[in-house]
Amino acid sequence: MNFLIKINFSDSIFLNVNTFIYDDNTYAIELYLTPETDLKEILSKKNFLSLLEKELNALKIDCNLFQNSISSIENLIKEDIDVLKSCSDFTIFPTNEMKKFIERNPILKEYKLYLDGEYSINHDNFDVIENLFGEYNNIYLYIDGNDEEVSIQEYKKTLDAIDKIVNKIKKYNLSPLEQIMYAYDLVRDRVYNSEGEFEKETISRDLTQVLLGDKIVCVGFANIFEKVLNNLGIKSRMYSIKNSDNKKHGHRRNIAYVKDDKYKINGIYYFDTTWDSKRSINDNSYLKSYRFFARTKRDVDVYSIKYTDRTFEGFNIDMIFEFEKIVNEQGIKKIPKKMIHTINEISEFIDDCELINPLILIDIPNMPSFIMDSFNKSDVISKLYQYENLLFKEEINPLILLSALYEVRKIEFYEDSGKYPFSYEDIKTTIINSDWGISSFEMVLSLIISKKLREKRANEVLEDYLKDNDLRKNIECVKLTKVLKKSVETKTLNK
Repeated sequence: MNFLIKINFSDSIFLNVNTFIYDDNTYAIELYLTPETDLKEILSKKNFLSLLEKELNALKIDCNLFQNSISSIENLIKEDIDVLKSCSDFTIFPTNEMKKFIERNPILKEYKLYLDGEYSINHDNFDVIENLFGEYNNIYLYIDGNDEEVSIQEYKKTLDAIDKIVNKIKKYNLSPLEQIMYAYDLVRDRVYNSEGEFEKETISRDLTQVLLGDKIVCVGFANIFEKVLNNLGIKSRMYSIKNSDNKKHGHRRNIAYVKDDKYKINGIYYFDTTWDSKRSINDNSYLKSYRFFARTKRDVDVYSIKYTDRTFEGFNIDMIFEFEKIVNEQGIKKIPKKMIHTINEISEFIDDCELINPLILIDIPNMPSFIMDSFNKSDVISKLYQYENLLFKEEINPLILLSALYEVRKIEFYEDSGKYPFSYEDIKTTIINSDWGISSFEMVLSLIISKKLREKRANEVLEDYLKDNDLRKNIECVKLTKVLKKSVETKTLNK
């Protein structure tokens, strides 16, 4: 028999046996204690049995409602239970009160302790936990981006790895679009490398594992990119698509809400660091392609013909008309659950809250009026058109993308001139490889006349850019500055 015990603080001592049983011999126990309770004493055979009997008597007041719990407790009472020997771990809360409780009950240091909840990749969460429990090596937690638990020390290493990328970007005065492009280059500077036959899938997907290891697949790429952008203050999330021919096969990319005053951008765009990643250890050709950078919904649909949305499933321009028609002709209770789920996924990403309360679909007698009143048709329709405008923006002007590339590549070239390509011909090749200036409709044609069309559009983009910018001269100035800076640094070292 195995117990998973969550410790809660209360004014009185009691327990709840969770009716959810992990397996035939594992029970989840909610244990409510006063902060002064002696854990070892309260979990002695005698006292634990007393708590079980107290809970059983309380549940028998309405035996029909709590029959599952009653049966579980009755089974436990029949056993000769030594809880401390049968318990595999405890779940605790990150509070000063809990820290003091552990110090008063050192027996907890002999067990694996889990912190309740999921923790974000930021210092607000980490600093609290480190201050409370940084000295312990038996405490584990779940962090955003991981399926498996990590220690506090591993949490720190994960945050440090993200900080390293974020701080590298923050050193420079870059606009949001430029920050995203710089982050894009740093994250995709990895070779796709899936887990081995006998390795766990998490080794190439969990944030901690991919940051600290050498295995990474699409989930890992998207995981890192999301956390970097979020820590830069740019709203981003991972985005799932599924293969229409093989439902078991899917792919993960990112969407980001790009607000950039410098370039007058305000929209949601798609990014795929996996499909734009380097192909081998010594490959730097990936730096001459941004084919899957800041793409519109229409663009990615062209590139992903065999895939359909999983995250915002079914959302398109027609969905708004369909939604409005159902509400007008059949009423709000006839709105499909899947449609509401998709709409709320979008609203939670953009506005951090649900747009429609799903409870409005449920037929409950005496439904509280505030739930039904929360739905205002005109407000919801207005919001949907706002979302549609953000999600179905036109392509970003290729001149803007070229300007952002120049600003980012200039910095990258200063940092590592041997790695980052920075010449007029390199820029032109990048425009060609990235399909900048090619419309969604032309992308379909480009599959047939790719080279001719791409070169034509690249020349048009460069011609427009060169009207206001002497690209060749600017690049040469950057290179000269790099040489002079290196010369000064060398003289300084030799003094």
